[in-house]
Amino acid sequence: MMPSFRPAPIATLVTVVFVTLRAAGPVAAQAPAGRTPDPETVLVTYHVKAGGEAAFAKILDAQWKTMRDLALVGEGPHVLMTRDGDPAHPTFIELFTWKDRDIPDHAPEAVQKLWQEMSRWVEARGVLPPIDITEVRLVRPE
Repeated sequence: MMPSFRPAPIATLVTVVFVTLRAAGPVAAQAPAGRTPDPETVLVTYHVKAGGEAAFAKILDAQWKTMRDLALVGEGPHVLMTRDGDPAHPTFIELFTWKDRDIPDHAPEAVQKLWQEMSRWVEARGVLPPIDITEVRLVRPE
């Protein structure tokens, strides 16, 4: 399960690292029985420990590949950014859409293992948890 969200100011500049509009894999993610899938777009802020940027980026790449291969994410944009400004406090910011909002609470074991590995590379920042997650709505997705 991904950690809960606590709002974080995003007033600093960001650098776009990766953008893709590729479709998820061939297997469709399923909503709970009896209901239509309810996609959820999320903005995730990772407060990475200093010096862990390269290792953390590799885990994020593995997470995205796994989520696509398991068809857990939608066809919308996937954006991965870093926040400029304070090299002693590296921050990654990710935007993507789950095919269904219940997926993170019932993530496959392969994804949960990656989340456990990610947790070793992040840290709390003051009152902010190591990973901040908020649901967002794409106003202009292009």
